[in-house]
Amino acid sequence: MSKIEINPQFEQVLNFINHTNQIVFLTGKAGTGKTTLLKYIKQNTYKQISVVAPTGVAAINAGGSTIHSFFQFPFTPFLPSLREGIPDKNSLPVLKYNSQRLAIFKNLELLVIDEVSMVRADMMDQIDATLRQTRKKWHLPFGGVQVMLIGDMYQLSPVVQNEEWRILSDYYNSPYFFDSLVIKNNPPVFIELDKIYRQNESTFIELLNKVRNNIMDLKDLELLNSHYKANITQEDYQNNVTLTTHNRKADEINLRSLKALPGKEYKFFCKVDGNFSEKNYPADEQLILKIGTRVMFLKNNVEKNYYNGKIGVVSYIDQDSIKVKCDEDKYEIEVQREEWTNVSYKVDKSTKHIEEEVLGTFKQYPLRLAWAITIHKSQGLTFDKLIIDAAEAFSSGQVYVALSRCRGLKGLTLSSKISPQSLMNDKRIVEFSTNKQDHEQVNSIFSGSRKNYIKTVLTGLFDLNEMHFLRSDAGGIVMVHKTRVNKDGLEWSENFFQHLDSLCDVSRKFTNQLGSLVEAAHNVETDVNLQSRIQQAAVYFEVELKKCVDKLKNCTLVTESKEASTELNEIFQNLFDGLFQKQALIKTLTTGFVFTEFIKNKLQLKYPEFKLNIYASAKNTKVNSDVDHPALYRSLLLLRDEICNDEQKPIYMVANNKALTELANYLPTKESDLLQITGFGKARAEAYGEQFLKLIKDYMLENDLETKMGIKAPKKAKKSKKEKEEKLAVSIKEADGDEWYSLNDVAKEKPKEKEKKTPTKEQTFRLFKEGKKLDEIARERGFALSTVEGHLIPYIASGELNIDYLVSRQKQSLILKALENFKYETGLNPVKASLPEDISFSEIRYVLAGKLKDKM
Repeated sequence: MSKIEINPQFEQVLNFINHTNQIVFLTGKAGTGKTTLLKYIKQNTYKQISVVAPTGVAAINAGGSTIHSFFQFPFTPFLPSLREGIPDKNSLPVLKYNSQRLAIFKNLELLVIDEVSMVRADMMDQIDATLRQTRKKWHLPFGGVQVMLIGDMYQLSPVVQNEEWRILSDYYNSPYFFDSLVIKNNPPVFIELDKIYRQNESTFIELLNKVRNNIMDLKDLELLNSHYKANITQEDYQNNVTLTTHNRKADEINLRSLKALPGKEYKFFCKVDGNFSEKNYPADEQLILKIGTRVMFLKNNVEKNYYNGKIGVVSYIDQDSIKVKCDEDKYEIEVQREEWTNVSYKVDKSTKHIEEEVLGTFKQYPLRLAWAITIHKSQGLTFDKLIIDAAEAFSSGQVYVALSRCRGLKGLTLSSKISPQSLMNDKRIVEFSTNKQDHEQVNSIFSGSRKNYIKTVLTGLFDLNEMHFLRSDAGGIVMVHKTRVNKDGLEWSENFFQHLDSLCDVSRKFTNQLGSLVEAAHNVETDVNLQSRIQQAAVYFEVELKKCVDKLKNCTLVTESKEASTELNEIFQNLFDGLFQKQALIKTLTTGFVFTEFIKNKLQLKYPEFKLNIYASAKNTKVNSDVDHPALYRSLLLLRDEICNDEQKPIYMVANNKALTELANYLPTKESDLLQITGFGKARAEAYGEQFLKLIKDYMLENDLETKMGIKAPKKAKKSKKEKEEKLAVSIKEADGDEWYSLNDVAKEKPKEKEKKTPTKEQTFRLFKEGKKLDEIARERGFALSTVEGHLIPYIASGELNIDYLVSRQKQSLILKALENFKYETGLNPVKASLPEDISFSEIRYVLAGKLKDKM
């Protein structure tokens, strides 16, 4: 296969990718090398890249994922809502992503959308809104991610059903991507590859251009239809590739031609490992061949001398070997199974680089029966001899796609005449194509975009807004779980937040100054005053950021709650990673800013193997000064953790740290002693008492100690079940059982007016009654969403808030049924596990509050 050279246009596109953040629309007639250029960019860009496509087959061929799987979009139309020209963050559907997916979005720098002609306008806006939302950069198109759109608008169109278009037509002029709001507001640079590699006949190239641009005249149509042949024979089908509009037609021709061949049939089955959807199989699941079968190769292999679309005839075959002879080759090709991969993306923990992750593989001989294939599957292929059956062409551009698969008019045969109507391309596409900039305009856009990109890189490095958002979320989560974390940890978090807040204030002022200085500079790298200012700022910020990083390394937060530790570990780890990256990269600017050096340092950045964990396991718990026997306390911690691991139970269900402190201080020796220890009731003492007592008695014997249970104050007597019922102290318990609301307290504690300050729950309730959504309230008040959700529980319990505003009737019914087996001793985890995933803990607590209200 001849290798397409890297022409100046390829370099121009790569410069836009590596030196700007400009949205790029890369197009070109069929055969101009768009697929080759994508491979070239993937190999030569330093940016963190992901490739997506609208269909599974297109995604496999591009070496990427489908748009729906990458973004986990539902298969429903997206209705945009704007506020001041950008997506309204308060009206977006909430899509919940796991930390790995969010990390991919956060680190993404370049998103390539291949076969963009098939991408609908609403999907383009949904991609934009999702990236703005998850990256917390609402003011930037696609959340600051550079987007490269690849495709030929004259080829396959987006699929939109009539019902869907009735809804979408209120928002869009057409279903095409260029009528999306984000593209209309942020026009891409329009680069068209103009060197055609597929066709080499000037007459045919000129004819294709006329078809593409809707400027065919009768003479051109006559020339095209002169290749019409009324009666296509079986011999014609045997000697040509037929392109049809539908799979059934292609299958009929292929099966008929295969059956007509003499000799034995051989069957070859594919081998699939891992996750690889049947609808995305790039070759036949069962390949049936005979000697003499006309086949098409489905993959490139330079060493074996075949490429995607190469046509040949099976010359030898047995159960273990296939050989194919092609007209242009002297020797047979011995074909072996090839492998296709289904990829996703993940973030490397040490570098934070986005890497491909192979989810599954498909192995099969890269051959397909090639007497006929559909026009759709012919995209990207080239044939010397072609029969086109376009009598049932059903979308604009289909005939152009079919014609452009052929190398020249000499090898073209039409099984049905082409009508002028079937050649008509959508006027909206033709109009969009007139937006193409000329060479001078493209150069001007590049010059301006390059300077803006350097400004974005520099100001973005010193911009701590993202850290501020994370800090706000962390503060909200700490407040939610403040009763579950240690006092020293709360003081540490307050100190850490104050330091970071102060640094964020300095950052906001400096980035505004830096932006103005970069704007005024003719050349950032040679401007002495600007370089001096960058170096001075780098020295200051590097020191202050390192202080933040060191504080996180020495975090003193501790909790016995799994739920609290999971949330706090994640948010503080994200803060650590973000602050470390800022500190490490800003440190490289203490000697000045050179773009290429900065990029090199960024690519070489390695993150430390630091994993923040505040869960109160033995590994993470420090022995306090109030513990009389530290060695025993440490042994008790290890025993407690061993029991938790063996029985898969959280700490509080075995023995919390307070209980272990009492064990180490008072040295109980019998079960009746254990019952006087905090947290030990009869059931717990029977379950775990023997193990703890043995450890304590061994320690006492070894160190010649006596019990101190005689000086311990007796535990307060528990209220009887009857007393509890009379008080209605049925609890709305948190997921790990550490916090609850008493309904009597709620009933008594109607929102009180304070002279100086309104209670925080009342503020949330007031905003909710004003019609604001919970996520909007959380952002406005700087709390985590779970915090404001919890604020509303007392108002449901007191009857002031109708639960129907928060939980649908259908969900209420499911939750009420699950709550029939609820026991406040075990918490809500078992209830949550029995319900659908889309039902949250907050919704369960709301229903429980409503249920208990009805008993009052």
